[in-house]
Amino acid sequence: MLKPQTMRMSPQNKILVTIVALLSLPALIIALEPPEPSAQMRGESGSGRAGDLPGAASDAISATAAEAPLTPEQAKGRDLCETACYYLDHESYSDVSGVPDMLRRAWTEHDYAPAAVKLLDVYEGKHKGLNADPKAAFELAKSIAENDELAARDAVHRDLQCLALFRLARYCERGFAGKKQPREAYLCMKKAADLGAARARVELALYQMRGTGCDPAPQEALRNLLLVHGKAPDTPNLYYYLGFMYAQGLGMKSAQPAEAVRFYRLGAKYNDPNAINNLGALYERGTPQTRRNYKLALKLYRKSASLGNREASANLQRLEFRTRLKGGTHETSFAQRLNHSLQRFVHALPLDESGKDKIIRRLRDFDNSHLNPAP
Repeated sequence: MLKPQTMRMSPQNKILVTIVALLSLPALIIALEPPEPSAQMRGESGSGRAGDLPGAASDAISATAAEAPLTPEQAKGRDLCETACYYLDHESYSDVSGVPDMLRRAWTEHDYAPAAVKLLDVYEGKHKGLNADPKAAFELAKSIAENDELAARDAVHRDLQCLALFRLARYCERGFAGKKQPREAYLCMKKAADLGAARARVELALYQMRGTGCDPAPQEALRNLLLVHGKAPDTPNLYYYLGFMYAQGLGMKSAQPAEAVRFYRLGAKYNDPNAINNLGALYERGTPQTRRNYKLALKLYRKSASLGNREASANLQRLEFRTRLKGGTHETSFAQRLNHSLQRFVHALPLDESGKDKIIRRLRDFDNSHLNPAP
């Protein structure tokens, strides 16, 4: 049997290969550098849905309706709604085409508010077996939002109007009626905020930051966010937006990075996926307020990803690969990373083992004596 022969290279080729490696390695290392904290303001964590009001408003409306005394007509609507939900929740019912009509009757004929919320969910395409109908969602939300008598009736109908206004703002923003209507989106969101919806006030602040349907007003946006901070700290996106504004210096004389970190940490406390992702990016990069800590950055990315943040999922995969490439989560300088990459490159070259060992040993000695000296 023939023994495999070790391929030998001339000194000139060795030099050429080394030069190519030195030129290509920085590009690889730069590609693995940590990201800046996200500066793109998003209203949601990546679900692609229209979004609900704070405190799971849909469930809150159902709970309030369950506690409030029902009229005989509303009781009929409740029975219809529960039957429709039963069909939606059980896979044994393959034909659910009659569900929208049941929910529509429960709301329009029997005045059962939770049925209107569930019907909006159906029109948005949140349930399998039923196609989304954006125009129907828009028309239903508009009919509820424009009925000012609802807010004066009772808490259930006031919450329903707030939710309809919030969703109608999203529909106008995204063009559910065929074209985007930023001004109408702003007016609907402002009306919902004026009715006391904390989530609507937070998203109104985003409109004011962006200038969506209005002139940019960062100072007014900051006032709205701080108002919600004092009254409803568990509101989604609140600390993500506050952290962003303090990091960028919006609505104030100059940026305040320490305050930005404080708000991102509050966001982590309340499970705000966007705030957690940005905090992870700060710990990955290292700042005066957040000393570089890859283990903590990975933990934050993992938590944010588990809450539905797609950007955090990408950051998690990138940092996990980067730390595996470096052999751990300890801090290393650019020169150290380049030295370690050279060692791996030399190990992969088609040279005899004794020659590779000699080069790698010299690189390690240089690393230990000049790049990472013992204390």
